[in-house]
Amino acid sequence: MGRVNRGLRPFGMSVIFTAYAVCFSSAAYAQITSIQGFPSPKSDPYLAGLAYALLAGDQAYKGKDYSAAQSHWRAALNIPELNNVERSNLYIKLAKTHVLLAQYDAAAAAYQSALDLGQLSDKDRAQTIWRRDFVAQMTAPPAPHKD
Repeated sequence: MGRVNRGLRPFGMSVIFTAYAVCFSSAAYAQITSIQGFPSPKSDPYLAGLAYALLAGDQAYKGKDYSAAQSHWRAALNIPELNNVERSNLYIKLAKTHVLLAQYDAAAAAYQSALDLGQLSDKDRAQTIWRRDFVAQMTAPPAPHKD
């Protein structure tokens, strides 16, 4: 009863190894298909340009290059295939970069543009209204005085 057949141990190990191999290969396949799912310029130039602009803008924002993020996101706003929900989200991202660059009037205008599209949820709409009103009260810091 306490005896284990030693012939089953290598078999059990191979089953475990095979299970891990299948798991990792399916994860790799998912990553490869998601990469291949990126639109190519030949198949749809507008969607490829949109994907590039969004990705480049997000990377520039993470790298704290806010003016570069703004230029990429403005380019994405010019792509006609962008729906109004995505357009609203881009205006909100633009507004955040304007605030970080102390461009408060432009930030308030970007928040208003997001609101004008009418595609925000009630919660997002309330937050955007609050942010727009808060930013509208801000002023740029005075330039340093040089003697």
